[in-house]
Amino acid sequence: MRPGFGSLCLYLSILGCSTPIDDSPISPTPPDSPTPPQIEPIEIPAQCGNGRREAGEACDGEDLGDLSCASFEAGATGALMCREDCSLDAIACVFEEITVGHPEECATSGECAGVGNIIDEVDWIDTRELEEGPRRERARASGRISFREGGVSSRCSATLIDDDLLITNHHCAPDAEVASTVRFYPTSEKGVSSYQQQLDSFTCPELVATDCAHDVSLLRCQPHATSGELPGELHGVVPLLLDAPQLHDEIYVIHTNCDFRDRWCTPYKLLSPGVITRFGGECISFSGEPSCGNCRSDTRQARHNADTLGGSSGGGVFDAAEHALIGLNWGGISREDNTGGWNYTASLADLVEYDEAFAQILLPLVNREPPAPLTPSEQIAAARGLQRGTRLIEGAWVTYIVPEVGSSSAGFIIQAARKGPALFVEAVNAGVEEGDLVSVVITEVESQDGRAHAVAWRDLRVLERGEAPELVQPLAEAGALEDQIEEYDLEILGGALRIAGDFRPAGGAFEEVPITVEGSEDAGALTLRLPRDLRARLTWLQEGARFTAPRLPLWRYRDKAQLGAWYAEDLTPEIVPEPEPTPEPAPEPEPEPAPEPEPEPEPEPTPEGACLIISEYVEGSAYNKAIEIYNCGAELSLSRVGVCLETNASSVCSRQILLEGVLAPGGLFTLCNSGISAGLLPAGGCDLSENSVSNFNGDDRLALFLDKDGSGRFEPERDTILDVFGALGGVPSGRPWANLTLRRCDLTPASGEEDVVFERFSSHPQDDLSHLGRAPEPGCAP
Repeated sequence: MRPGFGSLCLYLSILGCSTPIDDSPISPTPPDSPTPPQIEPIEIPAQCGNGRREAGEACDGEDLGDLSCASFEAGATGALMCREDCSLDAIACVFEEITVGHPEECATSGECAGVGNIIDEVDWIDTRELEEGPRRERARASGRISFREGGVSSRCSATLIDDDLLITNHHCAPDAEVASTVRFYPTSEKGVSSYQQQLDSFTCPELVATDCAHDVSLLRCQPHATSGELPGELHGVVPLLLDAPQLHDEIYVIHTNCDFRDRWCTPYKLLSPGVITRFGGECISFSGEPSCGNCRSDTRQARHNADTLGGSSGGGVFDAAEHALIGLNWGGISREDNTGGWNYTASLADLVEYDEAFAQILLPLVNREPPAPLTPSEQIAAARGLQRGTRLIEGAWVTYIVPEVGSSSAGFIIQAARKGPALFVEAVNAGVEEGDLVSVVITEVESQDGRAHAVAWRDLRVLERGEAPELVQPLAEAGALEDQIEEYDLEILGGALRIAGDFRPAGGAFEEVPITVEGSEDAGALTLRLPRDLRARLTWLQEGARFTAPRLPLWRYRDKAQLGAWYAEDLTPEIVPEPEPTPEPAPEPEPEPAPEPEPEPEPEPTPEGACLIISEYVEGSAYNKAIEIYNCGAELSLSRVGVCLETNASSVCSRQILLEGVLAPGGLFTLCNSGISAGLLPAGGCDLSENSVSNFNGDDRLALFLDKDGSGRFEPERDTILDVFGALGGVPSGRPWANLTLRRCDLTPASGEEDVVFERFSSHPQDDLSHLGRAPEPGCAP
């Protein structure tokens, strides 16, 4: 039952009434009279529904006492009604016409139609500070929209009510032309970069329905450009409540805004709590001209006192008890400084009653069965398939902390169920521990040697500290891991193992050794991979040694299954073979005269003498990004040539990739972003399309390197830099090489210790790929 107006006494006190007191003299009891018995008074509770207004009731049936609509506001007309719970209902009251000036007339009119008001002190809340629950869920399905009208860019707020349906104000999307420019930003939260918000955004160009009198428009959104999913599938949808709001109902508004004292502030999602302060028919005209041609007299307006401002238009107004959408914030009446006054919402209940088109769309959404929420394991599985976008993982356990070793990334592994799946999240000092129950929003995932690797994330929260449930799976029951690597990738396994060979280099600062699983005949080819310094400390690790590994993640390298160990306590020795006795040293023979030294042979040419340069750089709009590599030396196999991307001020590879094929002298190799516009590609296409290294910005650094030891990774202390583009170890101001195409005119390779400047390139317009795949033309214009 909805909360009512309250008791009659409360209502009368508001009107300035009081309870009458009998002040007549009291006759004393005669001394010789017997003392009357002390009888406790019996309170007879009011019986709502008997048609008589009693103590504690504001009304009962048709018994309203002397109350009417005018009791709420002088001059109000209409029929005041009594609800079933004996509280007052002003839904049918019609209040006086309000004539206000346009915003530019505020100085002379005293009151004006505002885009929203700060009622008293600002009491809105950053939605990222909300606890997990219905309010946080409603915030995820809300966001900012941008649109263009008359050549001017503007913003409003909007809410998802279905997987592809967005609801906002009519004045934010009044017609099909404006709607065609609408873009929805569901991750417009504080701390989320504008670049990430753009990656997460959706176009919503179709105007489905609009109603000026209630200031409501419905827009249909298109699938995400990268993931192909609809916005509601990723961010959820809100439920609808088609009950009319009542006086004193608690509500909250979810909108996008920022510091009202700073016109250049960046908007983000906010929640503004409030209550309904009046509800009924209300006529609002602007300088005497009715709005929408009917002065809003056919709409029942609800006033509320939640804080909103310009940009809050279209923000969802939610019933605080049901956490369901009841209307949209559309503006208010305020003073010149947008303070005081009140704000407005027109109810969805009134909309579906008066607008048949909206009724046909909204009514079926009210009774729909909400989709079952994804389990944490399903959320992890969805995140593993993500490239760019937004995936919430809520309720996963941290199973292993991976430290940084050499150029190998640090991070942590999360898993929610014993049978997986699991995900590696790249992070340094994330503040989590093994056993923590966490939630995190994944925004970018790469595949590194076949392993899903989250390289970008936000909103990491520790929900619970403690020990994770038993998630370890016995190695003896796993079977042939090489054949089931997809199923077990990054999951935690344990059991008894035996070293079955010698250690060998495993890339970077790691070594690996073949192992067998005790108690299983079909465990498949399996190796143990661990840091070189850990291997040096554990001297008992030698062929034939038997040990137990209570909990190790299965680390995938392409199609190879490896158990990864980073800590000494991960491995407990059980049987260590006795070292062979050292034989007595034989007497040293007399030294023979040293032979004459033979002349050293001429060194054979090696790939280290390779000459490769970045001959073209394309940083265009959206995903129109590419680089061209030119062979300025002898024929060269590219199997050990890689491209390293150093993002922002990083001096190490954030992302890297090895190339493929053989490049003849004067040959070219093109590396393109997989999202590049098809119409811009050269006739022969690109030699390699991907979305990791080629996802650079106008202040990142690119390096061509020679992988000398075949580790598959760039190791500065071992490998050779062939050429670089960009600034070393710093972010230049102004993103100097953004939104343009650069073609090499100085074919001299750059060393790894210098900054490449524009003098080595000629500059061309954005998205100009007409020369990509054609040999560079030496000779830079002075």
